[in-house]
Amino acid sequence: MNRTKKYIYNISFSAALHLASILSGFIIPRTILQSYGSEMNGIISSVNQFISYFSIVEAGLGGAAMYALYKPLANKDYPAMNGIVSAAKKLYNQTGYIFASMVLGLALLFPHFTENNSLLSYEMGLLVVVLGLKGVLEFFTLAKYRVLLDADQKTYVIAIATIVHLFTYTMIVAILAHYHTNIIVLKAVSLCSVYLRSLILMIYVKRKYPSVNYNAQPDRQSMDKRWDVLYIQLLNTVLGATPGVVIAVVIRDFKLASVYSVFYLVVAGVSGILTSFKTGLSAAFGDLIARNAEKTIKKAYTSFEYLYYALLTVACSTMLITIMPFIRIYTRGIVDTNYDIPLLGVLFTINCLQINIMTPQRMLINSAGIYREMRGQTTTEAVLAIISETVLGYFYGVSGIVTGYIIAETYRAIYLLSYIPRNITKTRVKDSVIRQAMVYMAVALNGLLLHHIPYVPTNYLTWFAYALVVACVTGIITGIMWFLFDKNTAKEIYHTFLKKRWKTSKLAEVE
Repeated sequence: MNRTKKYIYNISFSAALHLASILSGFIIPRTILQSYGSEMNGIISSVNQFISYFSIVEAGLGGAAMYALYKPLANKDYPAMNGIVSAAKKLYNQTGYIFASMVLGLALLFPHFTENNSLLSYEMGLLVVVLGLKGVLEFFTLAKYRVLLDADQKTYVIAIATIVHLFTYTMIVAILAHYHTNIIVLKAVSLCSVYLRSLILMIYVKRKYPSVNYNAQPDRQSMDKRWDVLYIQLLNTVLGATPGVVIAVVIRDFKLASVYSVFYLVVAGVSGILTSFKTGLSAAFGDLIARNAEKTIKKAYTSFEYLYYALLTVACSTMLITIMPFIRIYTRGIVDTNYDIPLLGVLFTINCLQINIMTPQRMLINSAGIYREMRGQTTTEAVLAIISETVLGYFYGVSGIVTGYIIAETYRAIYLLSYIPRNITKTRVKDSVIRQAMVYMAVALNGLLLHHIPYVPTNYLTWFAYALVVACVTGIITGIMWFLFDKNTAKEIYHTFLKKRWKTSKLAEVE
């Protein structure tokens, strides 16, 4: 299968996965809110946030293994491949034990540092253990297969397995929550879906990679970039974890944690849709970098950045206009805390924009393996995030936390905007600056033009139709702006991809 076909498969199944993730991500918290209340939803959200910090023990493994596999996969060097995947497997097993120990530690400490009216201390500890088991299982049963498939640009296989997992998980939670099953029992039973996903990947890898041996002599030297990746991912984990820590420890209000998690569902959903369009590209660019294809890298990156920023503009413009109608529908009937906060809708949209506007540059960090070079920037960003989110969160609550996050992400965007074009893609910094400026202006313009549409959706179906119309209108506006401001790139994309594909299809018809 060639690189283009893999990309089409990857974005198609990744889009399907993100659609499934969005649906699952909306259904499950809503189900928990209805059956167990805002406090329980906040507890689960906070515990999951803390557990996500522990994933740092894996940091560096996946990135280092993928980077090490690019060249052997390109050269079909199976002995080298076997040494790398064997080393990755052993290290994943070791870190799995460390992760499990950290979960047990959290289970002992968390009940004593938090206050709630829903669970006794021992129940809180048990819930932490059960929620942490999902991560433990992924270390021992899933990670070793995921690394190989990601590096070989077969993310679509992981996507298919994960869709099956999400469907099973959502059905289990929805059914058991309907009968108000004990929350600890519910989360324990839902772990069956993790085993199912791992089983699917194990069968696929054994059939498609018969020459790959996970028990070969491990090549530990191939993981020499692990500690650089570890440092970067450690700081990235701090960035993602800071909001949850500030709410749970500084503000100490699980209802605010629920408010944050509900709004962040929209950010995660939009980010997931955008991520589907770059699925597998990190490995594809890694392959090009391994082959020293500088001209191809420059051309491919310019086209991707142009198209991705157009999609980002449409996505964030639509989010800006439709987020509050969605939040009102989603939290209808939930009266134990206030979710109708339009300011948060604007701030979370800006947050989503800042997170995703760096995707083209951040993708190439993994492709080129420039982890050591990013250490100083990521350290500064993490310190900035901790200080700004803690101070602003203390005084302004969730709004302050999101504002602090935006400040830190803005610093990262400026740094990467300068570094990546000069050192990897060899493109002009000016071009990327103009495109990013266009994104901000277009989102603001779309928001001003469409914000006062005299229509209020009353259910999910009418909201979806409303969002679809808004997306189409913002898409037309954005498309016109993008063509007018960068005609050359638009024409090049047309001639390179669309016209070429049309000619290919006509030739196939003649044959």
